[in-house]
Amino acid sequence: MTFHPECAGEEDKNQIMEITFSNNRLKKTCRSEKDAKREFGDVGGKILMRRLTQLSDVANLEQLRNQPGHWHELTGERWGQLAANLEGGNRLVIEPDHAPIPRKPDGGLDWPNTTAVIVVEIVDYH
Repeated sequence: MTFHPECAGEEDKNQIMEITFSNNRLKKTCRSEKDAKREFGDVGGKILMRRLTQLSDVANLEQLRNQPGHWHELTGERWGQLAANLEGGNRLVIEPDHAPIPRKPDGGLDWPNTTAVIVVEIVDYH
């Protein structure tokens, strides 16, 4: 279930984030703006598609650090996952799709070396 963005430029085709989905329903919602809007409303669907485009346009997570959406690592029960803000309290939750997961010496996620992710869910976990 890999997301292959059609909007990537020719120069980026070898350096785009590999994106997979945790299930087919989520994949279907994320691959179609119409389905995303049906699920999350007009504004929520547009923002979801914007976040997925951001994700598909980068080669690694480090390139998302200062982009809109407040891409951030989660803690507690969600340690090892990352999230981006959508509309309201909804978050796009992803996790690295590497074995082993790239880590810094201090144990934190190595954002520059994370080049593949799984879209886990879209949820308001607050």
